[in-house]
Amino acid sequence: MKKSMSLLILLVLMFPGCFAVRGFVTEMDLENELEKLVMNLDDNGSLNNDVNATCFFMLVMNAQGQQNLVKKSVDWLKKKYDSSDIEEKCLILYTFVKTSEKNEEINSSFQSILKKINQEKIDKKTKLMLCIVSKDLGYEDNIIERLKKELDRNKDQYIENLRGRNDVFGLKLCEEYFGENFFDEKRVDFLLENYKKPQILWILLEDPPKFTLETFKMDNEVSIVIKNSGRDATVLALKPLIDKETKINEKEFFVKKNGKEEIKWDLNANISLEDLKFYIEYIDRFSVFYHENTGSSYIELKLYSTESPHNENNALKTKFEAIQGKEIPLILEIINKNGDQGKIEIKTSKGYALEDQLNRTEQTRKIPFTIKFSEPGENSLTININIFGDKTYEKEYRVFVKEKFPFKTLVPVTTILIVLVSSSAIYIHRKRHKTIITYGYKELKGKIPVLVTAPHATPPNSDMYTGEIVQKLAEKTGAWGLVSTISRNEIDYNRVWGRGTPFRKRINDLIKKRKIKYILDIHGMKDRGLGDVELGTKMGTSASPDFISKLKEAFEKEGIKCNIESIGFTGGDIIEYHSNPPFVEAVQIEISRTLREYHREKIVDVLSKFIGDVVMEDKNEK
Repeated sequence: MKKSMSLLILLVLMFPGCFAVRGFVTEMDLENELEKLVMNLDDNGSLNNDVNATCFFMLVMNAQGQQNLVKKSVDWLKKKYDSSDIEEKCLILYTFVKTSEKNEEINSSFQSILKKINQEKIDKKTKLMLCIVSKDLGYEDNIIERLKKELDRNKDQYIENLRGRNDVFGLKLCEEYFGENFFDEKRVDFLLENYKKPQILWILLEDPPKFTLETFKMDNEVSIVIKNSGRDATVLALKPLIDKETKINEKEFFVKKNGKEEIKWDLNANISLEDLKFYIEYIDRFSVFYHENTGSSYIELKLYSTESPHNENNALKTKFEAIQGKEIPLILEIINKNGDQGKIEIKTSKGYALEDQLNRTEQTRKIPFTIKFSEPGENSLTININIFGDKTYEKEYRVFVKEKFPFKTLVPVTTILIVLVSSSAIYIHRKRHKTIITYGYKELKGKIPVLVTAPHATPPNSDMYTGEIVQKLAEKTGAWGLVSTISRNEIDYNRVWGRGTPFRKRINDLIKKRKIKYILDIHGMKDRGLGDVELGTKMGTSASPDFISKLKEAFEKEGIKCNIESIGFTGGDIIEYHSNPPFVEAVQIEISRTLREYHREKIVDVLSKFIGDVVMEDKNEK
């Protein structure tokens, strides 16, 4: 007995192909055979043998980026396009309808074939292809109706004949036309045993299961979404490559075409999602097993307090403490490896709410915001990400608010008096132009309906000296001023996704309270040799023609060359979103590097005079 077992094991090792498990064919096996077939196509290739092998190969390989195989197959087919044999011509037409955009050449060829079939006898496979093509092209006539009736009437007998001959090409066409599955277990065995044959390879590769993975990490819990854009399949095992012994799914699950399945996994290690790859084992309707190594796109949330160094170790846990009445400046960091687009909502149990956008062009998104709790006790901070048309991710933090320290009862009265006197002195000193520091920007309180802004004032990647220009303009004219105190690398206030930030909300607030009517958005540009100043007006829609021409004239009177959108520049989101002529007029002013560095006092003088004239005209109109 032992000798017999030893002999059997030896035979399996020496001749593994003879003892292969039924249906075990890898995706790599199929793709290798496909590449051999397509690369061997030449001018002498037989149409009936080779066209069937290429009918859907172009679609399959195009999806996988194999452009050289696609091109070679298409070029080869085009050489055969003028075949005089009506059945071969129909086969080529069917191929192009399935793999190309519909055009006049395809319609013309289809019409010419229909005219000929009354004079020539065609086989049933050609009739099937003509009916399928007519449906794809949206064409109906008496000839097609006659063919359809004939196929429907003889359906059972024809299917039986095809099965008896193991004609997989004919069965495949019947599946497509009748919308039924005609590959029973016997045919499946035949497919797997003969997968290297062109027609069979085509069927196995047509629309195979195509899995993509998306993961969303919150602390150590990972949510894995498996999506399938190909044929229906059952996932047997999902395993992380870091530990192939660990099976993430407790049981197998079925994923339909264009369907998805979500699995929760507790990641018991501090592993970056960028390094996390998975091993998938699945089975499709032909019992062909595939083994695939794949990385996953992902979304990851991290919340930091700006009072601590910004690094991985200082990310806030799901439970943290706060002090009653004290503002907590925070930064939400979203790593968007998926390239998803959606809506971000940040809210607390006490009514604070902030909305922002998740933009597909930003792989890392940082949102600064501030929260404050007026009452002690347990509160919540919830972050919600709604991916448009797909999924909602939610993360909740528990915030334990401590009672404020009884400061007044412990500090000597003299200290309180000193603080009060100092505060009064500071207020008296600042009374002419009060400055308010808020996280993310500095505000200069104004007295006239003009706002000057510098959204890119802070390095790195800053518009140098724009913050100083805004500060001096506000002090000199009494205009309102907003100066960014964080880099555009952290958050760009002049982009669509900056609309939910405190900086942009303050602009909205000033407009709603009718504090401002004019916005001058100050920026910096390189020395281009085309002009010293460039005005952005969103193609003349963000301000009136009179306001724009007077601003241009103010610069040119002082010998400063000023252009209006001469280099294709039209302005950013601040003037686009907040302007509403004639109620709110806004212009983005790009100032050359030389002017900002050596002549900024002159810029301040020019704009101060312009602001004075604008305010005077506004008062006269009233």
